[in-house]
Amino acid sequence: MGLNYFMIGEVSSLDYGVIISDAAVFNAPARAYESVSVPGRNGAVLFDEGYYENVTVTYEAALLNKHANLDGFRSWLMSHTSYVRLEDTYHPEEYRLAIPSGGFTATTEQALKIGRFKVQFDCKPQRFLKSGDVGTEYTESVTLFNPTQYASKPLIRVYGHGVLGVGNDTVTISSNALDYIDLDCDLCDAYCGSANANPYVTLSGDDYPVFGVGTTGITLGNGITSVEIYPHWWTL
Repeated sequence: MGLNYFMIGEVSSLDYGVIISDAAVFNAPARAYESVSVPGRNGAVLFDEGYYENVTVTYEAALLNKHANLDGFRSWLMSHTSYVRLEDTYHPEEYRLAIPSGGFTATTEQALKIGRFKVQFDCKPQRFLKSGDVGTEYTESVTLFNPTQYASKPLIRVYGHGVLGVGNDTVTISSNALDYIDLDCDLCDAYCGSANANPYVTLSGDDYPVFGVGTTGITLGNGITSVEIYPHWWTL
């Protein structure tokens, strides 16, 4: 069996001689809701807030050998001040968006003496599938299947202009001088690189389309030559 470790971006804890021997990485986040007591009614009334709360991921870490660079590991770990991509060998097909939390108190002497220490992250609730970050180009209408139980917010790169159907929604791309338009359904924004493309986009609904549970049809209307889709699948 190989060594287990985690990665932040392209850097591995193993680069510092730190491995993870156990991890509380299978916890699910709590669904946010408001509980209201109503006089004369048994039980509370629940109002779904429509989102999941952050979740804490704690790794039980250990030094691989006496040559491990714990001081360098601590400096690297605590240098992150915003969400970063976090991966580990327990979930090779997934990643989280996380920030180190809870401080770091182990000294080299302490770690060598006790053999292990904890590393904690405050994570967004989603476990993103790496497969959902892979773009696929389509030159004709297609039906996509969501492999999870949660609606995702894709990035759709559109070439040409016309009407694009996404499930029951439509997005109209007017004629423009841009090479393509990225429809970022997570940010609710349209752009081409650093150029603002929102003036060329008209939505049939109030929000950008999502890929719901099950199948979603993608229809390329006249003038839409192709689309490149990054579905951003995720699970809990």
